[in-house]
Amino acid sequence: MKRTVGFVGTALLVPMLNVTIIAALPVSVKAQALEEIVVTARKKEESLQEVPISISAFSGEQMKERGITSNYDVASFTPNFNTQKMTGRDLDRPTIRGMAAPSSRGNPNASYFVDGTYVARTIATASVAAMERVEVIRGPQSTQFGRATFAGAINYVTRKPTNEFSGQVFTRAGTSEDYQVSAWFSGPIVQDKLLFLVSAGWDHYGGQWNNTLEAGEAFYPEASPNEGQNEGGDTSDFGGEETKDFLAKLTWLPFDSTEINFKVNYTDADDEHWPSYPFYDLNCLLHGEYEGDFEDICAEQATAIDPDQYWKNTSGGTWKGEFTTDGLAIKRNIPDFNGFFTEEPLDPEHELTPIEQISAPVKPGLRRDTLRLLGEWIQDIGDWTSTLKIAYSDEDFISAYDLDHTEVRAVWGLFNLNNEWETEDFSVEYAIETPQDRPFRAKLGVYYYDQDFVDRQRSLTGPLPVFGLPPGGQFQDDRRREVQNTSVF
Repeated sequence: MKRTVGFVGTALLVPMLNVTIIAALPVSVKAQALEEIVVTARKKEESLQEVPISISAFSGEQMKERGITSNYDVASFTPNFNTQKMTGRDLDRPTIRGMAAPSSRGNPNASYFVDGTYVARTIATASVAAMERVEVIRGPQSTQFGRATFAGAINYVTRKPTNEFSGQVFTRAGTSEDYQVSAWFSGPIVQDKLLFLVSAGWDHYGGQWNNTLEAGEAFYPEASPNEGQNEGGDTSDFGGEETKDFLAKLTWLPFDSTEINFKVNYTDADDEHWPSYPFYDLNCLLHGEYEGDFEDICAEQATAIDPDQYWKNTSGGTWKGEFTTDGLAIKRNIPDFNGFFTEEPLDPEHELTPIEQISAPVKPGLRRDTLRLLGEWIQDIGDWTSTLKIAYSDEDFISAYDLDHTEVRAVWGLFNLNNEWETEDFSVEYAIETPQDRPFRAKLGVYYYDQDFVDRQRSLTGPLPVFGLPPGGQFQDDRRREVQNTSVF
């Protein structure tokens, strides 16, 4: 369990073994009224207490008071909402009311949105530094949010520019190199006409684990002893995460009936290889010969298994008894990912030659660059309101993982992968709605969404050359996918 000791605002937080001790510094305390949270779960501003749907919401201040700094923290404080890290900050998907989906194939049953705009793939590296609130909406939301929201939607809403100068600085420091610094500042450029908001954040976690690969453990039987051993071992860090985030918003109010908003958001994430305990030994419902003294139901079921049943010969078995990590070690054979083929890793900005493309080392872990742009025009037409929203996002993702859970790198590198993904999203939405204070209300609109996805992958082989080629693997041909969605509502 991670132990963190640090100063946050005016309180000393000491989370330890799921117990948080808050020792407030001597400050004057005044009674405050309950904070009213305004949400946009139905694409209009409403008080949280008046929305007739199942929703949990946290304001920016509430998130800071609870120490919520990521999407995983939001899930920890929200009933019937769960998300967990899978292979680092990569394959995690939101699960609402237990409606899960495959982690790497198909669309999820719940999706993320930022300012009402759909987010493809994960939002794990997004910063909450300048969030005005986050809304977790349970239940089908296809009518309001569109695709992939059968179980619900999670909407992050960034702060709006203000007509008065205001700002905030937030810091955190703790063990395991746990640091965070974020700040936002807002105010008028031209009073009542042109407003701005800028925000920046840096979040760093050093991880609690190190690789335990001993000298000489990484042996490749296909190679000679000198080529097939990692003589120095590897004690590199595992589990470290770093996120840099920048946000800028501009609001133009040319007329009393017109509001035009622009937003640009850039996020850079750089993570180390994720930690996990490789677990091999199973002791129940194994096929073939049974060794040892299995107790109770395992022995009975093992005896009753029909040898002609095909599943018996293909099942990997299961585990019976208490599951612990005693005797297990976090161990990965990663030296040849980064610097094993050459004395030093190649500069990421270096333009690779054709021969380097199939042998170049790569830093283990995950790197993600995300750019999001949003333009919005809100126009009052008498008592009616029309909204035009145009959004664009671009994400570049690189990952390199050792997934075979052993010290031995197979010559083909089947589970030692280097992935590169590129995702581009473009959407346009126009809607016009009647006055919201009337007994009869209506909203009409059109929506268009286009996504281009490119995926390329290579397997990192062991040190034995294959067909005369240097160590490494060549990237496969690009796999491309395009998604288009057009709707009238």
